[in-house]
Amino acid sequence: MRTILVVDDEQQIRELVRLSLELVTDWKIAQARSGEEALARVRIEAPDAILLDYHMPDLDGLGTLARLREEPANHSIPILIYTADRHAFAGKPLPVGLAGVIYKPFNPAALKEKIESLW
Repeated sequence: MRTILVVDDEQQIRELVRLSLELVTDWKIAQARSGEEALARVRIEAPDAILLDYHMPDLDGLGTLARLREEPANHSIPILIYTADRHAFAGKPLPVGLAGVIYKPFNPAALKEKIESLW
């Protein structure tokens, strides 16, 4: 069974992503409330992919990405950022270590397909 780590400071969004994925997959959905918590959860959960919110207080999505990539054990974990900000990555190359961007709102099937394309 695949494990996906969802990182978002908003509980409602974490739950929405969890429910969306549970609707169309049999994956285990782990959750973290912050970038710092995600760094700890990765060691516990050993996720197959990580979904990061772009806008979070303290350690945002790109900061969390950078910290995750500092650890060699995390280099093979695909990481996606999700955001409602359609201008955040427009016309720019993706940061090193980022597998892709998902724009909100998203539908469960499209989210599943995007994650599956990483494997």
